[in-house]
Formats: sequence, C-alpha cells, structure tokens
Amino acid sequence: MYRHTISLGSSLLVVFVLAGLALTACGPETLVVGLEPTPTPVLHSYVNDTYGFSFRYPETWTLAEKPHLLKMSRGTLVLSIAYGWAANPGFGPVRTGIPAGDLIYGDKVVLLEKTIPAQLLRFEHQDKMVFYGGTGLVEVGELVFSIWLEDVGDTSYADVDIPRELQTEAKGILESFERIEATGNPPTLAPTATPTEEPVTTPSATPTESAPSDPAAGLIYSTAETLWGIDVDGSPVALIDEPTARVSSDGARAVFATSLAEPRASDVWLVDLQTRTRRNVTNTPDRDEVNPLWWPGRSDVIGFGSDEDMEVYDTGGYLTVIRVDGTGYEVLDDEEGGPVGVSPDGALAAYGGYDQLGRIYRWGLGPELFDPGSYGVSVDKLYLPAWHPDGRHLAWEVGGDLTGEGRFQIGIVIFDLQAGTAELLHVYEPTGGSFPHYLAWSPDGEWLAFVTHQEPPSRGRLPNLWVVRLPDEREVYVGVGLDPVWSPDGQRLAFTEVRAFGNALAVWEVDSWQVQQLDLPHRIESLSAWIAPRSLTGLGGDAGSTPAPDGEPTSLAPAATPIAEQVPTPSADKDVLTYVNDDYQFAFIYPSSWELEEIPAGRQVPGGASANAIHLTKDDLRLEIQFKRVGEAAVLGPSGRPAGEVEAKDSVTVLGQDVSRKVLVHDGMVKSVFLRGRFDDLELYVQLDGGVGGETAYESIDIPDSAQSALDTILSSLHRTGELKSFGPDALTHENATHGFSFQYPASWTVEEVAGEIVEDDVKLADAVVLRQGVFAIVVQYQFKSDPAQIAWGGDFVPGGLGYAEATLGAPVTLLGEETHKNVWAYDGGVKAVEVNTTGKTADLLLSITLADTSARLIQDAEAATIPEFAIGALDQVLSSFTVTQ
Repeated sequence: MYRHTISLGSSLLVVFVLAGLALTACGPETLVVGLEPTPTPVLHSYVNDTYGFSFRYPETWTLAEKPHLLKMSRGTLVLSIAYGWAANPGFGPVRTGIPAGDLIYGDKVVLLEKTIPAQLLRFEHQDKMVFYGGTGLVEVGELVFSIWLEDVGDTSYADVDIPRELQTEAKGILESFERIEATGNPPTLAPTATPTEEPVTTPSATPTESAPSDPAAGLIYSTAETLWGIDVDGSPVALIDEPTARVSSDGARAVFATSLAEPRASDVWLVDLQTRTRRNVTNTPDRDEVNPLWWPGRSDVIGFGSDEDMEVYDTGGYLTVIRVDGTGYEVLDDEEGGPVGVSPDGALAAYGGYDQLGRIYRWGLGPELFDPGSYGVSVDKLYLPAWHPDGRHLAWEVGGDLTGEGRFQIGIVIFDLQAGTAELLHVYEPTGGSFPHYLAWSPDGEWLAFVTHQEPPSRGRLPNLWVVRLPDEREVYVGVGLDPVWSPDGQRLAFTEVRAFGNALAVWEVDSWQVQQLDLPHRIESLSAWIAPRSLTGLGGDAGSTPAPDGEPTSLAPAATPIAEQVPTPSADKDVLTYVNDDYQFAFIYPSSWELEEIPAGRQVPGGASANAIHLTKDDLRLEIQFKRVGEAAVLGPSGRPAGEVEAKDSVTVLGQDVSRKVLVHDGMVKSVFLRGRFDDLELYVQLDGGVGGETAYESIDIPDSAQSALDTILSSLHRTGELKSFGPDALTHENATHGFSFQYPASWTVEEVAGEIVEDDVKLADAVVLRQGVFAIVVQYQFKSDPAQIAWGGDFVPGGLGYAEATLGAPVTLLGEETHKNVWAYDGGVKAVEVNTTGKTADLLLSITLADTSARLIQDAEAATIPEFAIGALDQVLSSFTVTQ
C-alpha cells in the first residue's frame, strides 16, 4: 500500500496563530505597511508500506509511480528511483544509457543513514546527469536502490546543464528518506545444495547444454603467468601456462609463440587442451614467428607474423600461415607487415606497417595495395584494421590531418569496398605518446567497439572504451578499459577495466548500458576471446610444464583442481571515482572506498592562511592534498609534526615529474608520508597520516604498505584538465620575519619553512627554508649567532657524506657582506653538492646553504644526480639576493 500525504496543516496553524498575535500587538490604531507573509513551503509525503520507506518532496515536484520505479519530475528534469529487495530487486536495467561525459565526484548524500556519493556526468564543464551511489545499485539493509537525475526534455545534449539548485532539491528529497515498518517480507534464498562428487569424464568439444550457463561463461583471459577460461558455472579454470595463447572457437585447442629472448628462438606451438599435449608446429631454426591467431573460416590454418631476424617485430612481422599438422608453411607477403585483420570467411586479410598505404591479401590470389585516397580519405598512418561481419565493410584506425585543420588526429574510417566510399568517425587529437589499438565488431555488425587515449572523459594515460552504432553513428561511452571482446550472441561486451588498484574483468550489457565487474580471485592482465559456453573442467595442464625442445608431443601433468566456489554475483558499483577541480584544472581517480571532502582555503595556520585542500579518508587514514597557484598568497605544508625521524624514500611520478617521498618514522613504524612539488603553475603538498580521529594511540600508528601504494596510485593518476595559467613573476621573494632575512628565488621552485627537530639531548637541528625543483633542493639553514642554544647542521635535509668527504674550493661568494667560497663535491665527473657557509662576521646570523639531490642518501652513491645548470643558477640567485631585513 502506497500513500501520499501533505505536511501542511500544522504549519498553517502556526502561521495563523502568529499572525493573530502580531496584529493584536500592533493595536487598533497601528498600521503595518509593506509586511507580507512569508510563504510556507508545502511538502508532500510518499509512503511505501510494502517495502517500508517514506520520503518528502516539495510541491514543485510531481510523482509518477510504476512497479519498482518512482519518477519525480520538475519540468523536464526527472529524478528516477528504482527500488526492491536486495535479495531479489524485482527490477531489471531501467536506465536507457550513459551519454558522453566524465563521471566525477560531486557531493555526498545520506540515504537512510548510508553515505553515498553523488557522481556528476560532466561534459564540456556542464552537469549532464547525476548518479547517486555510482552507476550501479545502492544496497541499504534489506533494500536496494538505483537512483539518477537527468533531463528528459528536447534540449540538445550540448545545452543540457542541470542547475545546482535543483541538484540540491533532489539531494533534499533523498536525504528525507526514512525507514518504517514494512508489511512485505524480503524473499528468502533457497539453501545451497551440497555438491556431490562425480567422476571426471573426458570433456566434450561441444558446448554444454545440460543447464543454463553463467553470463560470463566462455570468457578467455590471462593473468601474469596463466591463461584462464570461465566455466559454465562461472568459476575460473586454468587452461595453460602461456598467458598470450589464443584459444580456438570450440575451446579444444590453443596456439602460442615462445619467447623472443634469443634471435630465431621463437616458434608457434599447438596445444590440445583435451589430450593435454603440445607440439611445435613451425619448428624453424632460421626464422622467428610471433602473434599466432586462428584463421577465420579455416579451422586447420594458423596465421602469424614471421621474419628471419624480426627487424619488423614492432609491426608484427610478415603475414604467414601454416596448417595445424605443420605443413603448408607460406609467407603470404614478404614486403609489408603490420597489424592484421582477417575477414570472417577468411578470404581477405587487411594489414599495413603504419604507413599511408595498406594491403589486402586475397586468399589464393595474393596481396594488393590498399589506398585510402581512392576512397576520398587522406591519412598519414594506418593502424589496426577490423572486418565487418558482412566482409564488405572494413574499419581501420587511422592517423593524420583528418579534418584539414593542420593538426595530427586519430580517427576511425569505415571503408565500403563495394561502393568505394568511406565514412570518418570519432576524430580526436591526442596529446602525444604511443598507445595500443583496439577495434571489435559485434557479431551482428551493429556495434563497433574501439579505444581512444588522451581525450575526455578520462585524460592522461587512461584508455577510453567506446561503442558506436552504425549507420546512425550513435556513440556510447562504456568506461576506462581495453581488450574489448563480444559475447557470441552479441548482447554483452567484455573488457579489461583499468582501475587504480589492479585491472578487473568487466561486462557491459547492450541496451541496459550497465557495467558489472567479475569478482575473480586474481589480478587480470588482458582479455583475449569469448567463445561459446562449454565445460572447461578437466582442460589445460600444469602451469609449470614446458615444451620439449625437440618439438615432440609432451604429456602435460594433471590439471590443477579448478576453484570450486562459484564466482560471486558481480557488483555493479564502480571501484574508482574521478575528482575534477575546474578552478585549478586538475583531476585524479581514487578508490570509492575512500571518502572525499573539499576543504576551502583561509584557515589560520602557522605562517598565514591555508591553501585549498582535499581530504580523502578511509578508516583511520587521511590523505590530504593541498594545492595553490604559483604566487597565490596561501600556505602549503604541515601545521606541525609529532615525534619521529624523517627518512627519504623512493620517488613517485606526479604530473610527469619524479618527486621524492619522505616518511616520518618513530620506533620503526611509519607515522606519516609526505611530499611536495611545483608543476608548471600548480604547487602541491601531499601528506598521508594514520590514527586520524584520535582512537588510535600514536605509539600504535603504522601506515601499511597498501595505504602507501594507494597514495602512489592516486598521485600517478593526477592529470591537468585545461590550459596552464600564468606562471606569475619569474622570481619570487621569500621573507623570514623571525630571523629577519629575505631572498629571491625562481618561481618554478617551491618553498617551505621547516622547523628543526631535537636530534639528541639539548641539541636541536637548525631551522631551514627548503626550496625544491624535482629531486634537487636548496636548503637554507640559519641561526642567530647570539643564540646560546646548541645547534646541529645538515641532518636529514641534505644527503650524507658532506661532513667527511673532501670538497673542492669553488668560486668566491659574498654573503651578508662576508667573503666566503662555494664548497663543491664532485664525483664521476659531475658536481653532486654545493655548500656555502657564513661565520657571522658582519651580521648576527649564521647560514649554511646547500644544493644537492636530496633523494640520495649519500652524495657518493651512483644514484646521486649531477646538479644541472638551472639548479646552479637558482642557487646563485638565492645567494646574490640574500638580504638582512632587521
């Protein structure tokens, strides 16, 4: 039973009573002018007795109800709420699609006491859709929801931008949800039957028809050392210890090429997965073979690339074939190689060596040139071809000035070989670098899956997986992924989903537009095929077996016992989210298990007002990312550090730069991890802390390696999303008010004031100003000469070895009016460190200024970088501008 009520009566009563009291207070001769009553907002209530929940919504929204689906409308804006029992939702995919855009974190919403993210679908800086709890299902106790906000009007997609105030109203509706006693009961699951052991029989080469198969059955994928297949019951089965092997369409055989570790050492091997034998098919001591494939339409033919010395290995070798019995070795084209695509009937093969011209080999006739210009298309490079199932249309990923705008672009051309026409699709401009290529037609030829790089919605190195439907050219963004393969019925697309913490196997449903990850017990490397479902139990062999050197069949050891547990039902929730900052134009991905909060600038911290920051928290861990523009008046850095010793660790790549990490260690346990850097116009300070919340004693805090790996992964995903802002002045001025000095330094360097720590009883390390550019640092340590405190110099600020290694007297320097010299340490033909000291002859200030690679532990280490000219110039600028201000 569902009920709708209006929460208005009590509010009106209060208004009338207060109005009456006001008029009485005014008296009979008092005239109140210009006072109008404030309208009381009217709220409607929705009550669902069966499923036990209720919520309130403003009268400006209308509600329409269908089984398991509520639609809240305001104008053309619709908030859809699908609901059901978690054990059996009762609703299938109800969303019609996810258009182009980048899923980013927008806000957090509390739904029935559960905090979920509100993810924005952002495209061209406009909010196109909002997904609450991600693009999957939100489970709250016994209930499950799928919730999203979209504009269903006739407005063009380019003009859709959901107003923030309406997003706030939608959030208010969701946060008004309350649980009530349900009259309905969630369905109970039937008890799992105890499996019985049956004798293992020889597997059949035909698909299993005895029971419905798991939706992912037949997928073939690889881990680092093994090729796997998903059985009819959804469990993974190890097939062979060759992760690059290609399985035949009937699942009975596999082919692979041995390693190219030595010249002319690579051969093509055939494996019978039923009899567990393998055989060297090519066995050519004078030639290498790579990248074998099963030739379509000819089950007895294997295709591959070959060459005598593999000088063209990068383009796949020359197209070659052989029969499975080892006869008929033939190089089909000994002039041109490259990535190959074979038509479904095996009559045609397209290939090209990344040139303007490609080739098409006609079975039984030979190769012929393929010129895109004859189809009206001008290209500089042909990358990967893929044949349409009709054998008439050929998709080819191409590069060049495709639209005549004078820029290098990547796109896809669909050639109609009969009509002699071509159609250009999805042209974009990559930002540089090389990347792999993927094209895959659905079995019915309706959809083409492809992968792009270095373009929205994800940027940097992340790959974008798309599908396009012909002939209407409708594009749908699937997600961040590679290796697209279609199910035999064409209803699902599987791919390797690229995630921050290890790739996963994911399946995308055609028409429902939903992505689900498969919960597998190992990390995925790549996905290679989707064969018809069949029983794989008993196939394959021991992962430690190796082919016999003489090419004779080798009996494989018994296969490892397949994993008995059924793969859990895949979760539709995304494992990673994307954060985008439009103001500072950067973005990164982070695990959905971490909660994100934006901290505005302006908090008072030592040294001034704080910079903007992002807090990512999980359990008692907090990752803080502070950021500002160069020249912006804000303070970066910690507000203080507890007890411990600072140690240098390895570097992490952030925005293309290697940045040295440091850890705070106390009693052998890591208490904090931090780093900072300057990246063009952006300055960052990053710190990972444990024991946040005060529930963990400081002595017990020990940040695990997994959390430090999470930090590295988040930072490595950081990328810029817009044009760089002005650098500001070429030189900036740093002023120290407590000790009365200032100096200038290049704007490309970051600066940080660091308080010296107690190193032993009554001995303190000198305070310092640390300037950084990459691994190089200029450390300015200082002390009043009149200060009686015992001060130590150097410490963890600079690499070891300066105290006892012999230095060379360098160029003379005048610093604070005192004549001194540079001390230079040089090893292996390069300068490793430069230091300048003063003795306080002309000022009550002692200085020790050192330039070195601070990522090195010792300047004598081979890993210590030679100081470049730009760093020497920065040091000279600091020295020449150093001034006492009081």
